Amino acid sequence: MSSIPQNHFNENDLSDCVQRFFSKYHVGKLLARCNGMKEKGISPVSLLRYKLSNIFVGRSMYMQQRTGSFKEDFSKNTFYRFLNSAKTNWLRFTSLLAADIVNHDIRDLTDHERKNVFIIDDSLFNRTSCKKTELGSKVFDHTDMHFKKGFRMLTLSWSDGNTLIPVNSCLLASAKDTNIIGPVKVAHSYYISPYSCIFKKSSLVNLTTLLSACNLPELSNYHI
Repeated sequence: MSSIPQNHFNENDLSDCVQRFFSKYHVGKLLARCNGMKEKGISPVSLLRYKLSNIFVGRSMYMQQRTGSFKEDFSKNTFYRFLNSAKTNWLRFTSLLAADIVNHDIRDLTDHERKNVFIIDDSLFNRTSCKKTELGSKVFDHTDMHFKKGFRMLTLSWSDGNTLIPVNSCLLASAKDTNIIGPVKVAHSYYISPYSCIFKKSSLVNLTTLLSACNLPELSNYHI
């Protein structure tokens, strides 16, 4: 069976879209406001742009290095150090980015009397194995009424009734120590990762955390 050739023209178009998005919403400045900075070397904006571009074109650094198509001027260690940095406040970053999109592109499209709301969802984030996953837990799935391995994902979104914009999210480990399967490598009650925050607390406490990340003039006076 012959392999399907990659469409490099479409990949370039997607990369250009990511670049225009970063320029329009000043992603570099937002990242700096959230401690996503480096003292020297490759710019964090370049690393984040590379990561998002790979998501939309369906590529990974691993496969690019295996096939010899990786042409970036940074190493794998630099890339993963950026992703694993615990000092970057990703909750605040996604909240600021959502606020910028809402205020500059969406809010003026509807009547000012329309009620804007925050929508909160608590869903299962299933994993096949949690033995080596930080704070991996047995969590109860209310759909089929069974315990499953993984986390509960608490997500906060903004909506005007027509458009839904994700604001931020966090993963919830079990509050019971007996239900935690994975290792607990940190002394405090949460673990900050580049993609989410894993908390070992109640939903109410973490709901307050998500909303406090949106305690910004850009996202205020909305109903829940």
